[in-house]
Amino acid sequence: AASDVYKRQLLSIHFIDALDDLTVQVVNEQGAILYNEVVSGEAGECVSISLDQAGTGCFYLVLEHRLGQLTGDFIIQNN
Repeated sequence: AASDVYKRQLLSIHFIDALDDLTVQVVNEQGAILYNEVVSGEAGECVSISLDQAGTGCFYLVLEHRLGQLTGDFIIQNN
């Protein structure tokens, strides 16, 4: 019998340098905010965000810091 493997949907942020007070926001296509937290990390640290409840579709990522803003998008598909 084949077993189903549960795949977790994780977004990982790796800190190259130490960074305090980074606002991380994940927004879906409808504009609903799925994740909005302020995180800090040491150099080499990784922060993982669970997107298990996000569903499928296109999502937008916004990283805001006093040094600037970075935005991007990604897609979650059914496999």
